[in-house]
Amino acid sequence: MRRAVVITLTLLAAVLAPAAAARAATLSPIKPCYVSTGQADNAREQIAIMAQGFTPNQTATVALDGAPVMTNAQVDPLGAISGSIAAPFQARGQRPFTLSITENENPANAVGAQSLVTALDVSVKPADARPSSRVRFRGRGFTGGPSVYGHYLRNGHLHKTVLLASTSGPCGTFDVRRRQLPVKHPHRGRWILQIDQDATWRAEPQTVRVLLVTDVTRAPAGRA
Repeated sequence: MRRAVVITLTLLAAVLAPAAAARAATLSPIKPCYVSTGQADNAREQIAIMAQGFTPNQTATVALDGAPVMTNAQVDPLGAISGSIAAPFQARGQRPFTLSITENENPANAVGAQSLVTALDVSVKPADARPSSRVRFRGRGFTGGPSVYGHYLRNGHLHKTVLLASTSGPCGTFDVRRRQLPVKHPHRGRWILQIDQDATWRAEPQTVRVLLVTDVTRAPAGRA
């Protein structure tokens, strides 16, 4: 009879051990890069959070680079946390950041992941050039796919759409040389270049956009 009791206790321990191990927190993969267009929360891309393995009905702290952004994230009855937070603000360039989630009553139960944040930006050099001149377009933050389009408008009317560049890297960067204004004999006046990732021009595209202004004027006398 004593031997039977020992065997029963051993089996019980074997059953309980995996359950304890299952409480280790896990985090679903996050995107490799997020886009920041300003300091406001709605100007920074949202990070979708899906984590599991926390103590049911407890709370946790969500932090970016060690700074708490949510101190009482609710753990559901199944031990999961879901929601979203704004990516960090980035004024220029790109940098890595760390997302971490720590259970408040059990700090040893924590999980984290690294990603990148990039400012949305396009630059043109030289800024002052003839419309037919080739200039250098450099951009970042176009993470919606490899294709970047340029839509050329004047007086609110679309004149031409071109495939401006193909991106590389997780933060959607490009560096190309193109004609500043690929329109034959452009009329004088103000031209707007809308750069986005929609093949068809929309005033409100489904992707990020950057607007650039080009003023076409009469060349000074004696200038070729």
